[in-house]
Amino acid sequence: MALDAGLRAHLLEPAKAALLAPRLVDPAKVTLALHFPDDGTARAGEITAAQRDRSGAAFVPEAKVTGFERRNGKVTGVPARGEVWPADDVVLATGIWGAELGLPLIPVAHPYGYGPKRAPQPPTPFVRWPQHHVYARDHGERDGFGTYDHEPIPVHDLPDRAELPWPGALFDDAIAKASELMPTRFEPAERHNAIFSITPDHLPLLGRLETGLWAAVAIWVTHAAGAAAVLANQLIDDEPDGMLSPHRFDGEAGLEARALRCYRDIYAAE
Repeated sequence: MALDAGLRAHLLEPAKAALLAPRLVDPAKVTLALHFPDDGTARAGEITAAQRDRSGAAFVPEAKVTGFERRNGKVTGVPARGEVWPADDVVLATGIWGAELGLPLIPVAHPYGYGPKRAPQPPTPFVRWPQHHVYARDHGERDGFGTYDHEPIPVHDLPDRAELPWPGALFDDAIAKASELMPTRFEPAERHNAIFSITPDHLPLLGRLETGLWAAVAIWVTHAAGAAAVLANQLIDDEPDGMLSPHRFDGEAGLEARALRCYRDIYAAE
């Protein structure tokens, strides 16, 4: 599939895979590896800053939005900081907090652990074990890894930051099991209970909510540029929403249960 898409990809024997990521890959626990030499890491802060500088967009921090101004059935402005910011179109790019706006996405808790700090070493690739629902990465001065191999935990009361207290045994057991895949099992020096959101079909909610109001949520950072292009085409050319329409679940029941069944399938190929 990668080659058909024009991506460089190589199948590696376990020993060669371990040479690329010796701290993360145990050759005794690997049958075969797939290497994408052109892969990279998307850093949200750097991407956002670059887009701001290129486009001249203005950011207004800590400006709580309390509603919308409408005229003739169309959104025309956003009240914030005691004034109304005029707008021809408004895009709700609210991340996990889109759930509080009634959008059909489910925030879930997710464990991520950091190993102890170490002296910087040659960087290694991002490593995934799709069949075990585990991933690991080199952070420069330490390694980190996360796992989806646990019962999903929906988050109904969202905090101001996308993180919650560590829940204890459920995540402890999942992290311990994940670390067994690596050459040296280590006790995480730092644990994080992060939050992200999922939808009942794994796809983003991207498109028109009503005249002048749009949604762009449930989008991974790595997909953001493509999602922005799709939304721009809808805004400018009035293209139909298609399969990503935020209204595609209207009238359906059991959406949370469907979404939670998707949690462990983040790496599914289908």
